[in-house]
Amino acid sequence: MKSLLAAEPAGGLVMADTCIWIASEKEADVAARLIELTTRDRLVMCGIVYAEILRGLQDAAVRGRRARQLLALQWIETPPVLWEKTAEMARIQDRAGRPVPLTDVHVAALCIESGVALWTTDRHFEQFSALRRYR
Repeated sequence: MKSLLAAEPAGGLVMADTCIWIASEKEADVAARLIELTTRDRLVMCGIVYAEILRGLQDAAVRGRRARQLLALQWIETPPVLWEKTAEMARIQDRAGRPVPLTDVHVAALCIESGVALWTTDRHFEQFSALRRYR
């Protein structure tokens, strides 16, 4: 596991949400884009997405291969203050009558605070205007 480096590769860093990793199993174009981002050292990972991905893989051999692949990426760690940001963002959505799963709020907070673009098809993330999206 590599820690997030201060120098950002050309084009900016991207975190692929769990839905993208799932889609990559069936969609060759999505898989190819993940490979390209990885090759260019632009793809990053965080603990919550890592856990969600591994949770959904039933086959131990497949899970082991995917874990090794994900652990080789740059990682964004979660400092304690980011959990406060996550809680505040969740409260805002709750008060507005638009509850968002806490895992998604955390991923959004992590990307916003670290300046990383998020690649996702999950509509929950549309609630966060400060979130940069990778398309």
